[in-house]
This record gives sequence, C-alpha cells and structure tokens, in this order.
Amino acid sequence: MGYKYIVVSDTNNVVSYLFSNTRYKFIRGASALLDYLNLYMTKKIAGECKGIVLSTGGGEARVLFCTKNDAERYEKEMRKAYLQYTDEVALSMALVERFENEPMAKWLERAEVMLRVKEKERDKKEMSLLPLFPIVERCEGCVKRPAEKYYDMVDGRKMLCLSCYKKAKQVDMIIENLKNISKNGINSFQEGIGLMDIHQKLIEQKEEGSSWVRKIADILGNDKQTNSYIGFVYADGKKLGSFFRKTVLDNLHEQDDDKFVKEYKMYSEKVHKCIIESAVLTQQKYSDYVVDYAMVGGDDFVAIMPGEVSLPFTNTFIQTFEELTTREFSGSRMMLGAGVVIAHMGYPLYRLFQMSYELMSSAKRKYEDKSVIDFIKLTNSTVQSIEAIRYGENTSIKTGMSLNKRSVRMNGYMVDSEHGESIDKLLDVIRRLKDAKFPRSKMKILYEILREDSEYQMQFEWLKWRARMDADIKSILDDWNEKFKETPFPLTYNDVVFSPLLDLFDLYDITPMEGISNE
Repeated sequence: MGYKYIVVSDTNNVVSYLFSNTRYKFIRGASALLDYLNLYMTKKIAGECKGIVLSTGGGEARVLFCTKNDAERYEKEMRKAYLQYTDEVALSMALVERFENEPMAKWLERAEVMLRVKEKERDKKEMSLLPLFPIVERCEGCVKRPAEKYYDMVDGRKMLCLSCYKKAKQVDMIIENLKNISKNGINSFQEGIGLMDIHQKLIEQKEEGSSWVRKIADILGNDKQTNSYIGFVYADGKKLGSFFRKTVLDNLHEQDDDKFVKEYKMYSEKVHKCIIESAVLTQQKYSDYVVDYAMVGGDDFVAIMPGEVSLPFTNTFIQTFEELTTREFSGSRMMLGAGVVIAHMGYPLYRLFQMSYELMSSAKRKYEDKSVIDFIKLTNSTVQSIEAIRYGENTSIKTGMSLNKRSVRMNGYMVDSEHGESIDKLLDVIRRLKDAKFPRSKMKILYEILREDSEYQMQFEWLKWRARMDADIKSILDDWNEKFKETPFPLTYNDVVFSPLLDLFDLYDITPMEGISNE
C-alpha cells in the first residue's frame, strides 16, 4: 500500500491536567480519560480517516495515511476529540510527508524528530485561561475554571467546570462498567484500554469483581492510621529506543511497507501486552494488598499502593516484565527504570508524581544493562527536588561542605534478586536484622558517621560503631558485603563510593519482619 503521510502526536500539559484538582476521584477520572483518548479514540478516528495505526501508548501515537487530505482530517478530528473530552488538553502533532523511495524506518525516525522540534517551537504550551472576574463563580473542584455544571458527589451536589465534570463522570461510568462486568460476565466488557484491561483480566482470571479505588484511604484499609505510608511508583522503559531499533527497525529496514507495518504493529502491541500482563500477574501475587493503577500505556506504568509493599511489588513487576519480554522478543530482554516515593497518605499526589518521575529518570543512568529501582522515603513535607534533597544529604553535618566522592544513598538498586545491590537483598538484610532483635535506634548514629567531613574520622567512627555490635549483627552485614569490615561505603562506581546503610535505616520501620508473601 502506498503510504505517503504519517502523523505523530504527543499529549501536552498532562501533569497539570491530572492534578488540577487534588481530590482523588478527579485525578483518576483524568487519567482514565487520557487513557481512553490515547488507546481507543486514536484507533477509532484513524479508522474513520482511512489511517493505519502503527502504535499508541503513553500519550503518543503514530498513524499512516495514503492521502494528505485523510491525514489532515485525522489531525483535526483528534484535536477536536481531546478538547471535547477534556476541555483543556491539547496535542502536539507533526504531519510528515514521505520522500520518494524513503525507507519506512528512516521516515519514521525523521517524523519523530519533527515532532520534538514542533514541541519546542510552540506546541508544548499549556492552554491559558482568561482571568476570572469576581462575578464569575469558580469550579468547586479545581477552584481555577468557571463553574458550568452541577454534579452529584458523595459529599453533596457540586458546581463544576466542564473539565472536572467530565473527570467525575468518567469515574462513575467506569465503576458502573466494572459492576456490570462482575454481574453479567466478562463478555459484557466492550472496549479494552490500558487501565480497564488490568481490571478486566483480574476479573477474568480470578472470577470475581475488581474494585475501583475511590480515595487514597481505601488503599491502606480501614485499620490503617492517617499517618500510614503509601508508595507511589513510576516505571518506564529503559533504552527503549535502542532496543526497538535493534530488535525491530534494523530487522525491518529492507522490508516492503506492508511487512513493516504488520511487524511494527505486532511489536508495539507486544510491549503494551507485557506491561498489562506483568501488572496482573504481580497483583495476583500480592493479592492481600490494594493496588491502584493511575496510568498504564505503552511502556509507562504508574501505580499507588501501601508503602510497605511498594518496593517488593515494583521489583516483582519488573522481573515479570523482563521474563515476558524475553519470551515475546525471542530472547531479547527489555529493561525498565522505576522511581518509588514512600510518603504519608496526605502528601500531595502531584509532588509524588513529580518526584517518582525524577527518581525514575535518574535511576535509568545507573547500571548500563540492568533494570533499576530507586526510592526515597519522605517523613515530612518538602518542596525540594530529588536532586536538591540528595545534594543536601551528601554534605558534612559539621561544615556543610560537599562530601568528596561519597554518596550516602545508593541512587538505584538492581532488580536481580541474587545480586548484593538488589532491592531483594536490601529487604532481606532488614528482615534478618529484625529477626536478630537489632533496634533501629542503634543505626541513627550512622547519619553522622557517613557524613563526617574527614574520611579518616568517618572510617574510625565506623569501626568503633562495629566494635560495639554483636557477632551476629556483624555477620549479617558482612554477608551482605565483605567490605563492611572496613568501611560503611562498600561500593564504587565511577570513582564515587556508595553506602546503602541510610536506605536500610529509612526502610527499617515499614518493612514487615516476616517478609511479604508473594505466593
């Protein structure tokens, strides 16, 4: 078939749209609407405009056309759909014509570059609002936009703007749909999209209803206190571009168009399928815990769960994803990077999203050929970035000077459970120390020892601290890494030494002594 035009697109101002309202119902409604638009409406409109969808997911889409008229109509209808459903989210779009005899792989790469250029030039601007004069009633949801419609909420009737109204309505529609599936069977399910795919598969495999979390407190359960910790997880593909070029584009470079389209679509769908299946399989292993999926699409994965299970869950999720992609891609393993923020239940979700993304992005730079997880535990409210927090920790308590080539945080752990630098190993050491009745209070001094200005003084204080420990405690640490016999910084990367001890200290209280069953 003679494909002459491609339209590539990306969703704008996603974060501000998701978190324009702090109530969880509106946040969930926003993510569900974006999911619906990206994974369902894109395919529907592309079909109506005689287009062929190469891939969708993570807010992005790639669609082929034979005529410029069809491509332009698709552009127009997609922009219209996003405004119609969200009232505020726009798309960055690039329509790129194919050069004569240009290989499809090269054409696709050129289109991606064009999209990024357009985003920088003008498209990544958020839609602005006209000033709201005192006479205009503001939305009772976001308190930012003009109120236009009433909607019945659990706590009474609210006057909402169109954006918040549509978010609330979407959540109620999904809850009703889940009830319908549970009552009438899986065949009543019509359109599978990312977030709903997970619920659908859980219902199908467990043969029981799948609940939709209405508020953050539901994740922790009725027996939890308001100061309990939640875990916010953001995972994303690591080096996906190079993986895709090596596994897909290089193999299809000389193929005819129809063969290319068929293979490309198959590979794109496999990635999405692996993300969904990994989430479902992991959820089944941790069935005693409530996990809520905030965003699923392409290779993006965002979920919220109890803090105590967030690291084991993320670790299992990534391990499962690696196993599934190795099977689906003929032995080629796809990697993920993940950021996990553990914070009190009342911490603003916008900040958790932002900080988990920062952790995920920085973690990807560690371990060249490994999936990686980085985390932070917050005990108070902070407006600092992850970079600023880590910089402050890597300074001397006495002088405030930066520690010379020392990092008091690991800044990323491997997923390989057999490796000493893995999340599994870190949690196992905590459980062994707890089993040995080792009190957390004895580790508090480590904050001062690790941040000693002088390396010689630091090492002296460490050896003095070790000398006071019982033999079984020393044995647990030495089994973890033999270099603990000499230094609290047993690991070296790029001439910088790292210590996992403060990470261990932070997780000590929230890690169950008996471990978390995933059977």
